[in-house]
Amino acid sequence: MKKGTIPPVKLALGFCSLAFLLMPALANEAIWIEGEDYAASTFAEKSGAGSWYHNTHVMKGLLSPGEPGVSDGDWHSHYTSNNHHDSGIATYGFRIAEGGSYTWWIRLNPFHNNNGGADYSYSIDNGPWQSIDLSYVANRMDLVDPGIDIRFIAWTFGAVVDLARGAHTVKVRISDRDGADREGHGGIDAMAFTDFPWAPTGVVRPDPNPPPPGPGDWFMLMAGPDPHSPESITDMSGLIEKPAGRRGFLQQNGQDFVFEDKPFIMAEWRQKPPNQWKAEIARLFAFYGMGLQGWDASYHFAASRSYMGNGWPGMRSYVTCTPHYIGQFPALAYAIYNNHFDEGDVISARRLSTAEIFAGIDKLDQEYGQVGYDENELTAHGPTPVEALAIGRVTLKVQDGQGPSYLGDLSAYWGQWAQVVRSNTGQLSWHYGSKVVTVHSDKTQGVIGFAAGRTYDLPGVTVRVGPTPFVSLLFTPLDNRPLIESAHILITGMAQDKQHGAVYSDDGTELIETGGPPLFLEPVQATLTFKGAPLTSANVVDVYGVPVAQQVERTGNTFSIDGRYATYYYQVKRVVE
Repeated sequence: MKKGTIPPVKLALGFCSLAFLLMPALANEAIWIEGEDYAASTFAEKSGAGSWYHNTHVMKGLLSPGEPGVSDGDWHSHYTSNNHHDSGIATYGFRIAEGGSYTWWIRLNPFHNNNGGADYSYSIDNGPWQSIDLSYVANRMDLVDPGIDIRFIAWTFGAVVDLARGAHTVKVRISDRDGADREGHGGIDAMAFTDFPWAPTGVVRPDPNPPPPGPGDWFMLMAGPDPHSPESITDMSGLIEKPAGRRGFLQQNGQDFVFEDKPFIMAEWRQKPPNQWKAEIARLFAFYGMGLQGWDASYHFAASRSYMGNGWPGMRSYVTCTPHYIGQFPALAYAIYNNHFDEGDVISARRLSTAEIFAGIDKLDQEYGQVGYDENELTAHGPTPVEALAIGRVTLKVQDGQGPSYLGDLSAYWGQWAQVVRSNTGQLSWHYGSKVVTVHSDKTQGVIGFAAGRTYDLPGVTVRVGPTPFVSLLFTPLDNRPLIESAHILITGMAQDKQHGAVYSDDGTELIETGGPPLFLEPVQATLTFKGAPLTSANVVDVYGVPVAQQVERTGNTFSIDGRYATYYYQVKRVVE
C-alpha cells in the first residue's frame, strides 16, 4: 500500500469515544505496548524457521509503529514445527496511573489451519491462564507480499480487567495445542489497555484526550464488538417475524415453507469501493426497488462477518459490514417493513408468450451500455426507457393468450425540460439534472445526492445542506407516525468515505493511492428545521445505535449537524399528543 493525504482529520475521535467528551480529562488512560517491547520471552523468533516467519516477505510497514510506504514497524513472533513442539511465552510489564476497569485489545496473527496456529492464552499478574477468544477479529490484513501464506495480522478483543494503580504484567502464550498441531505459530504486533470506550483501527493509538473536532473534520470509524445494548435505537430485530411465514409470499405449511404467487428477488447488488458515491445505492434499492417496484426480497452481496470491518474491509469489493451498507440498513429496514412507501401503479406491462421466450432472441429488445465483469448497464427495455422504473411499476409476465404489452403516459411524471422524474405515488422525485433524489413520503423523508448549498423543503423538515458535496441524509420516525407528528426520530447522515492515505484524481475518476485502515468518514454538514411540535432534545447516537449524553446545539426546532459530533446517527425527541 502507498501513503497519500486526506483532508484534515482528528485521528483520535470516533464513534466509540464519543462518551468520553463529557468526562474529566484525567479520568481517561491509555496504555500502548509494542509486541517487540517484551520484558522476557521464550518465543522461537530468531532460530530455525522462526527467522523466516518473522522476516521473509513480511510487509513491516503494516506493523506498528510503521507507516505503509514510509517506515517499517516490527512484531514479536513465534514459529515451531515438526518435532520442535514448544510453547512460547512473552511477558510484558506496564504501569497503571488511574486504576479501575480497563479494556484490553491485542493485535496478533489469527490464522490457523489443519496444521495449527492461533492457539493463544494470556495471564494477568501471574493469574490463571485464559484463552484469547478469536471469534471477533477486526482489520485482518495479509502481511506477505508477494503471495499469501500463514502470516496475517488483526485486532482482537482480549478482555475487560480490573487493574489497581501501580505495576502489572501481562503474559501471552502461543502453543501447538499440547503437541496436537504440526506447527505452533503466531505473532504479536501491539496491545492496548484503555479505561474509556475505544476500538482499534490500524496502528492508530488511543488518545485519552483528543482535541475537539471541527465542523468539516472527517472522523475515524472505531467500532468494536456490538454490545447489543437494549438502549439501541437501531436494533431492528423486532421487525422479524417469529416464526417466519405468517404473512407475505413465504407461507408456512407444517414444517415446510412454500411460495405463494411468484416473488421477485434482487440478489447480489452493491456499489464497490473506491466508489465515492456508494452511500446512495442502499437507499435507492430500498425506496425504488422494495418500495415503488414492490420487490419481495433483496440480498446485498456479501456479509461474511458479524461485526463492522475497517478501512475498505479486507480490501474486498463485496463487503456489507461497512457504514454505507450496514450503517444505513436499520433505517431502511424500518421504512420497508412498516410500508412507508407505496407500490406504484403499473406504468409498463411487458407481456410475452412462451414461444417468444424460447425464440432464441431477446424479444424485449433490451439495450445495453457498459458491460463488464461486474457491470451490466441496461439503457432501455424496447419502448420502455429505464426512467420508467422511477415512475411506477415495470412488470413482466409470460403467458399465452394474454393481451399486448402496455406503456403508460410517461410525460405526466417525467418533466424532461425540468429534468425531473416523479413517482406516481408522489413519494419520490429524481432530479437527474442536479443529481439529487428527494424522499418525501409522509413518514420516511430525506435527500440523496449532490445537494451541497441547496435547501429542500420536505413535508416534515427543511434541510439546508452545507458544503458537503454528496449526502445521503434520512429521517426515520421510530414511532411509525408521520414525520411531522413523530415524537422519536432517527437521523442517518452519510457522505463520502476513504481509507487513510487514499488519494483520488482531481476529477474523482481515478484512485491514485489505495491507502489502508483506518476508515475516515466525511461528516454531513446541514442545518435542519423540524416542522411540528417543539423539540425537547437532539443528541448524538453512537455506532451501535445507543444515544449518548452529548446534546446537539439547538435553537428551538433548528440545529446543525456536522463534524463536531463525529457520528452518522442522531436522535430527535419531542412531546406530542
